[in-house]
Amino acid sequence: MSVNTSSKGQSLEAAGQLDDALAQYKRGLEENPSNHLSQFRCGMVCINLGDSKSALKFLSKAFELHPVFSEALVERGSLYLKLGDLLSARDDFNLVLQREPYNREVKLRVQEIDGLKQNIPFAKLLFKQKDYVGCREALEQILTFCPWDVIMREIRAECYLYEGKHGKAIADIQATLRHRRLKTPAYFKLSLIYRCYPDHKECYVHYKKTKTLLRLMQSAAQFKNDMRNAKCVSKAQQILQTESTVKYYVSKANSFLCHCHLLTDLMTALAACDFVLAINSDNIQVRIDRADIAMEIINEKLNQAVTDYLYIKSRTEANTHVIGGLKKAKQLLKISERKKTIIEFWA
Repeated sequence: MSVNTSSKGQSLEAAGQLDDALAQYKRGLEENPSNHLSQFRCGMVCINLGDSKSALKFLSKAFELHPVFSEALVERGSLYLKLGDLLSARDDFNLVLQREPYNREVKLRVQEIDGLKQNIPFAKLLFKQKDYVGCREALEQILTFCPWDVIMREIRAECYLYEGKHGKAIADIQATLRHRRLKTPAYFKLSLIYRCYPDHKECYVHYKKTKTLLRLMQSAAQFKNDMRNAKCVSKAQQILQTESTVKYYVSKANSFLCHCHLLTDLMTALAACDFVLAINSDNIQVRIDRADIAMEIINEKLNQAVTDYLYIKSRTEANTHVIGGLKKAKQLLKISERKKTIIEFWA
């Protein structure tokens, strides 16, 4: 990262313009992706933005690039602690203490983890015994150290529901959305609460709509697995007819269209794949589907196929489908380039 880029990013961060600061730091990474400080700063901004998934990636990369950079380990350990991953947090803090045995901050965090290892089972026991008030009070302290722990917030939300505090239950479940890998269960839970929450006059309609969408997604997934592509496409289209604005459902429908249109309508399938990847570039299954489609559209899409297969290969373990597809794409690309050279020679 150049001094100018770093300085701009720090100024924006200090001014509270976190999105702009992150964009500035990312520009620095484009200039020098092996700069561990740039990775670290991106991670810290992501923490302040509440984006735990991205923050973990940046902090892990910073440590990978510069293994003696203890500050990255401390912050990653602290992030694991926020997420309630006590084992990973302890591992990071232990590594720091091996190098810095007198680090007071880290020693304090280790003591906090030891306390949580006792308090969390106790809170779960209170919940199992249906002492919802006692459980909620125990969770108050736990969540001061682990505010992004999805399971603890879910349990506290249940306690609030038993106490009739629907608004607080909703707030706890909404707070978990950014830190979940699968968001559908949380949305469904919110819909169930809204249905029973008298202050929300349109809740029942929302609940019925969400229930319909979940049923359609389950059917589409089943048809996809059974290779009943026409049925899969039909269900995906029904999802879009039911909900055309919420990004989660629209993306889910397009992921089904991307896969299930593969044998019938390549260009529609390709457009659906592109739509999903524009929202989530790390969707591996959709990248595999798009690479397969690109293999079929040889004249224009071979380079795209190679790019997608390489991307997938760099982010997953050995996958015979990907390895075979990459090999075939490279071979066809060579043949295509040779044909083009011959045509140009005789032209």
